[in-house]
Amino acid sequence: MNDDINNAMLLQQVREELLKRGIDLRTEHRYRVIVSYRAMVCVIFRDEYNMKLGAIGDEIHKHHATIINSYKKGSDLLQMKYRDTEKIYQDVKSIVSYCEVMLGISSDIIATVAEEIFGFAQTRIAEEGLSKRSLSILMVRLMKKINNRIA
Repeated sequence: MNDDINNAMLLQQVREELLKRGIDLRTEHRYRVIVSYRAMVCVIFRDEYNMKLGAIGDEIHKHHATIINSYKKGSDLLQMKYRDTEKIYQDVKSIVSYCEVMLGISSDIIATVAEEIFGFAQTRIAEEGLSKRSLSILMVRLMKKINNRIA
């Protein structure tokens, strides 16, 4: 669960950084550059961070089927070694690295705090008799609220 929270925070930071650069992953527009960036984000977060496709979709406000399609197309394009795709992939990788540094909190501190929050939320969910999916949704929303108050 800690990795899920860390990955969600990192993806949110990457999305915000891309937005500053004029790339809105949440937009409905199908401009090639936006579709390519979205696909590369999906590939990186799925392959390197083992993030669930549904969680990626939740952060960029896309249905998981759209994320599956983006992931497949992105993987295919990378295998074909198109120069533009490689450039976008490297750009997203550098933004992800930058965001990891910008989060600036040691992974030990994040893990400890996240574990405490998770334990509390799990207890409350058990008391209310809600599902694991409810716990997951609660945790993502809670981390977003925490992040918004810190920023």
